[in-house]
Amino acid sequence: MASLGGGLIPAIQSLALVLTKDEKHEPGRVFGALSMVQALGSQIVGPAVFGAIYINTVATFPRTIFIVVTAATTIGLMLLLLIRLDPGHSGDSETAHQET
Repeated sequence: MASLGGGLIPAIQSLALVLTKDEKHEPGRVFGALSMVQALGSQIVGPAVFGAIYINTVATFPRTIFIVVTAATTIGLMLLLLIRLDPGHSGDSETAHQET
């Protein structure tokens, strides 16, 4: 199941790069922030939250952790689907400047 999410981080980074392509220093700041959030989420916050949920529910309803993970993934996907690019935004800014 984890192999299905293997392209998630590169896809988010690609989207962030497209959204900040016209700014000179913004891509570096965005990638720095994304790396910090990813490190905090995967190494500190995630294990603590999911470990606490598992410890507190394993005796009463062992499948709770799977329900929580499914809900978190669904909410994250829904939030990602809310991102919209400007229809006039070109992926190649040099081509757009040469046409004018």
